[in-house]
Amino acid sequence: MVQYGHGILKKQKLLTNLSVTFFIDKFSILLTDLSVKSIYYF
Repeated sequence: MVQYGHGILKKQKLLTNLSVTFFIDKFSILLTDLSVKSIYYF
């Protein structure tokens, strides 16, 4: 029973890590896009 709960916790942590990584990825792409645009316009 404890093992099963631990597995769920592990999966939850993995999902959180994935979503955080995804968010940071999107954010850095957005930042790069913005800086490229600002260099292009100014």
